Amino acid sequence: MNQGGIPVFFIASKDLIEVMCVAVSSLLANSSKLVDLYFMDCDLLETHRKALRRMCRSYAACGNMEFLRIDVEKEFFGMDRYNGFLDTWARISIPRLAPDVNRGIYLDNDVVVLGDISELWAENLNGHAIGCAIEIGVKASEYPLYMKMLKLSKNDKYTIFNNGVILMDFDKYREQGIEEKLKKTARDSAGKLWLADLAAMNMVFGDRYKILEQRYNISCRKNYAREIPQAAWLAERISEEYISAELNQAVIVHFSPQKPWRSLAGESGGSMRYFNEFWAFAKNTPYFESLQWRFIHG
Repeated sequence: MNQGGIPVFFIASKDLIEVMCVAVSSLLANSSKLVDLYFMDCDLLETHRKALRRMCRSYAACGNMEFLRIDVEKEFFGMDRYNGFLDTWARISIPRLAPDVNRGIYLDNDVVVLGDISELWAENLNGHAIGCAIEIGVKASEYPLYMKMLKLSKNDKYTIFNNGVILMDFDKYREQGIEEKLKKTARDSAGKLWLADLAAMNMVFGDRYKILEQRYNISCRKNYAREIPQAAWLAERISEEYISAELNQAVIVHFSPQKPWRSLAGESGGSMRYFNEFWAFAKNTPYFESLQWRFIHG
């Protein structure tokens, strides 16, 4: 049973601790309810944990905190790496490592929470194990490669989702043996999944997930979904007007592909939307100066 606040999970690694702290700061600053924080601890130092505890406890919305240690090299041996790392796979093991939690939210490190996380928490999964927003960043020229990787046929609907924000029913996830299915799929397809856990999750779930509104995982990028023939059914749902409206009422902004700690420029030129919001929350973290150094020196 969930205890206390809204359970929110992050993957915590020392190479992205500075960025993750911005996401956590924004989450706690905007939540109207207590948030129980769980960190999938891949390789943090004790100095990182102390700094994180100190920052989180400065917010009224901070509930319980727990570090869930995970040896990614052991757990995900034989599975494809993403940008050289296995850390991203840690999200698939969350329900097993939090056995007393029956429902939770996973957030990538490269997000800022601009709204109240309780809005996402209140969403009904309608019997599904997970809820995610549709990925709008796949270009028509890239789609055949995605079809091959995900083993989609020409008759399949375009249902690729982004797993940077996941609303999860842990009970259903565990009952259906999803972690085991994901690991088997990943190892059976080793060397072919350049998107690692994102590819495996799409292969295992297919269209069996709750489609969340884009406001819960909105990226400031061009909407490529409407250019893909297989996405014709999305033409009305994922219109330019819809994306614009969702950006204006964004609850969670996902910085993809551009990152505000690397550049000011957006995907299509001009300034990155929500760049200033990222840096406003960065000032409230113990790693503001090191993030500035990253931005200046690349």
